Amino acid sequence: MIRASTTHAGQHTPTTRWQKSRLGATLLASLCITCGDYRLTPNGLIFGVLSLLSLASAGLLYHKREHYLDIGETTHKRGLTLPMIVIPLGIAAICYGLSDKASTSVLDSHQRLILCVNVMSSATSYVVALRLLTSDMATSISGYTLFALVGFAALVSRVLGVTSYVSPLQLIAFGIASVCTSERLIASESYGIYGIAAESEENFELVGIANMSVASTSHQNTSGILDRGVHPGIRRPGEDWAWLTSAILLVLTVATWMFSLQRNFFAVDANAVSSMVLRLDRDYRPTSELDIVVSMFRESPSDIKKTVDRLRQLPEIAPRDLRLIIYTKDPSADIDILLEQTGATSVVQLPNVGREGHTYLHHIVERWGDLAAQTFFLQADIHNPREFFPRVRDYYTLQTGMLSLGFSGRTCDCKNCGDRFGWWDNTLVPEVWSQVMNETCTDQQILLSYKGQFVASAARLRGNELSLYQTLKTAMEDPEDPVHRENYLQGRLDSMNAPFFGYTLERLWSVILQCSEERIARRCPTLLSGTLMTGPKENCQCFDVL
Repeated sequence: MIRASTTHAGQHTPTTRWQKSRLGATLLASLCITCGDYRLTPNGLIFGVLSLLSLASAGLLYHKREHYLDIGETTHKRGLTLPMIVIPLGIAAICYGLSDKASTSVLDSHQRLILCVNVMSSATSYVVALRLLTSDMATSISGYTLFALVGFAALVSRVLGVTSYVSPLQLIAFGIASVCTSERLIASESYGIYGIAAESEENFELVGIANMSVASTSHQNTSGILDRGVHPGIRRPGEDWAWLTSAILLVLTVATWMFSLQRNFFAVDANAVSSMVLRLDRDYRPTSELDIVVSMFRESPSDIKKTVDRLRQLPEIAPRDLRLIIYTKDPSADIDILLEQTGATSVVQLPNVGREGHTYLHHIVERWGDLAAQTFFLQADIHNPREFFPRVRDYYTLQTGMLSLGFSGRTCDCKNCGDRFGWWDNTLVPEVWSQVMNETCTDQQILLSYKGQFVASAARLRGNELSLYQTLKTAMEDPEDPVHRENYLQGRLDSMNAPFFGYTLERLWSVILQCSEERIARRCPTLLSGTLMTGPKENCQCFDVL
């Protein structure tokens, strides 16, 4: 075994300095990409970290193996092996299969193709990263492969109509990371293991052996070239075609990126091509500034009070007079006790039908002439409380017309709508869309709302005809309505207190309130991400401005 080369304390070879600076720049760029990410999800974070740990472990084990090999063996074992390719592919498949990117019910070939592209691109990215971890030097091919692969995945997503957005910070950080992984593109000199050894004053024997090895290898290569009748300096057949191929690939890659960036930063919003004119009731004069409507069953009254108290402390809500209106569907509830324990303005008892959607419809219909300027529609047990209050703090304003307080960025095809939770609808969604938007449902993407918690203005609520809400409310209450029949259910579970149509209504509030816009699907951060570092509050909502 030959002892590895060392340097005196405080001295660094150019390779060491360059590798450290490259690693530092790459880590900084990765941090910027992560900090600027607006699509973070719990499962994505968990499995993303696990995949990175697996990748780092693979690189560590590879380096540990090389430590026990002599130089002659090492130089022959630096290439990618089959396990190095297959293992990352398996990691990618497992991560995507277990994360929230996987679909329990994939409805069309577009989603299947996108899933395959993501899995393959992630696997290849792992291979490229593993190559960087297990090699002394990066190559221009590594950076170009990463650059081309991400551009191709973005192109496929754009062509298939997937809504996504890359912030300027993420784009700059990715560019820096790509350059840092392409050392030969910007490094003035390439250093290998022999160059490191040559600058060490403690390894003359290693240097001598290395020089002999290089001289011997050079002589053999020269002899081989002369034996084949090829002289140094003469271009071999096919080299011109190789350069032409590289140029074509580079042009295609740049064109792919230009198209993707154009679609990313200059995409036409869905409402810009819609024939619908926004309807707002500007003549209505509300009697209350703000209402908080809570749909309750048997949840803790003290929890409701805590939720309302926390909302009262937020800057945009604190100075405003609000009414707390609670609707309970517990037949055994004591109205007087609930009034005392929650501090509500009023408590109304309703039959236990229709989930929270029926409660909201009841409030809109029965208080049509007494709607507040803005209303928070909430369930007694709010979803994602850790992210709920920051979302209200960061996005709610006096101009808010519709602000969803649940999952963001999820869309579906208007004529065949569905999501990864197993919900789908191809009859009522087109009908509601046509009635609200006053246009035929074609192949446009509609924005879905989740969790049954949102803010709506009276101007926007009253922009629709009262009959729309009455029809939806009747569908919830009448067991003979078509939404409770087999033609609509098609084998899905349904009951009056938990109708399947309730899940449909939960997803349609953005459509009903005329706030189904592509820009929100593209730019609104997830609840976990919080806020986008570069972007206005309107990214996640619709304002009541003309």
